[in-house]
Amino acid sequence: MFEPAILNLTPREQLIYLSEYGQLTYEELSQLNIEDQGVDEHGIWQLTQKHQTLSQFLQQYSVEFFRELYQKEGINPITIIDNEYPEQLKEIYHPPPVLFTKGNHSLLKTPSLAIVGSRKMSEYGQQVMTQLMPALSRYFTIVSGLACGCDAMAHQTCIKNQGQTIGVIGTGLLTAYPKQNKSLQHQIATHHLLVSPLPNLSGVKRWHFPFRNRVIAGLSMGTCVIEAKIRSGSLITANYALQENRNVYSVPGNIFSETSEGCNQLIQLGAKSVLSAKDIIEDLEGIIT
Repeated sequence: MFEPAILNLTPREQLIYLSEYGQLTYEELSQLNIEDQGVDEHGIWQLTQKHQTLSQFLQQYSVEFFRELYQKEGINPITIIDNEYPEQLKEIYHPPPVLFTKGNHSLLKTPSLAIVGSRKMSEYGQQVMTQLMPALSRYFTIVSGLACGCDAMAHQTCIKNQGQTIGVIGTGLLTAYPKQNKSLQHQIATHHLLVSPLPNLSGVKRWHFPFRNRVIAGLSMGTCVIEAKIRSGSLITANYALQENRNVYSVPGNIFSETSEGCNQLIQLGAKSVLSAKDIIEDLEGIIT
């Protein structure tokens, strides 16, 4: 047995520290009951037996290391036991125990709509975004994933129309990905809200992005897909929204266009067809009020 510094932390601080390790499953964190009583020496010992790299992590990265990192980078961790944690996200299956945020975290409590779509937008998709966003950004905080194409345009047109936006990324907050959106990511972190459910030292890993998509859907009352191929991250986000009984909207497109195949399929499966911003606003009006 040993007594690492984690034993001297509050339950909230323990949750943040172990989330920075990044290798524990939701089930493992839940079984520890950290929120109620904190993790004890035996609990840590059991974890280190199962996760051999945890001991190395606890020795290599001190609690003070992360405290200094948060202060230097302006990072605000929000745990599932904090009042700031969004209620809508708590409702999803296996919500992230900690959200690492930069910016205006009060946006987590505002009516929000996810806008997602293809990384390779067509001219049609750009026209749709330009038409929808002025009205949508007046009613909702726009949530998207800071990817190229539709995500980036959703954030940019929202900002252009004096709206508020949340960028949910699939890396740690210290990583700008994709690089061409580095300036946009900084703008969102400074004037809006940047969110990651991943440890701050996380780099780019393919399996991070479905998790990011689940958080996008979980933060939002509804998800609108502008353009999407049959196999795409946007449809993953829409499916997560459906699983959580959230509203899903889809913009119909040319039946011969590859980037509209996913949207047209969603409509066939029951998503609400979007011809104007009014279709979404009226549908969510009861939830907003």
